[in-house]
Amino acid sequence: MLGVRGLLPAALDAVGLRPGDPVSVRPDFVVDAELLQFTLSPDFRNLERESRRNYAIDIRLLLSWLWRQNVPWRAAAMADLRAYKEFRVDSPLNPQRIGGTKSNREAAALTQLYKHRMNARHATTLVRALLVLATNEVQR
Repeated sequence: MLGVRGLLPAALDAVGLRPGDPVSVRPDFVVDAELLQFTLSPDFRNLERESRRNYAIDIRLLLSWLWRQNVPWRAAAMADLRAYKEFRVDSPLNPQRIGGTKSNREAAALTQLYKHRMNARHATTLVRALLVLATNEVQR
């Protein structure tokens, strides 16, 4: 029989989570099962530890921004991603604007997320949009 201390580690093992794996919890305190599947996927797990940490942060920033816009991440359109990129890079409303290198890393993280979870047609459209955003940033 598992004691109280053994319950959480056993539950994490059952799901497949390892120490340090990110778990996305929405602002309403619900674990997002689709994001958890991404976290457990080989696409994410095969990244270096620091890349996993950075990607999780980058994805969280987009998800938080979309949540505040009342847009589910699965329903995000190119216009939403453009607005997010504009907010991150150019908006005076964002006191922590980012430059090209950070913008490119965010685009890579979001591309990997959408490639993994969205249907092929929608993912292709979003991935193309993200790559265009990253390319435009490099050309600045």
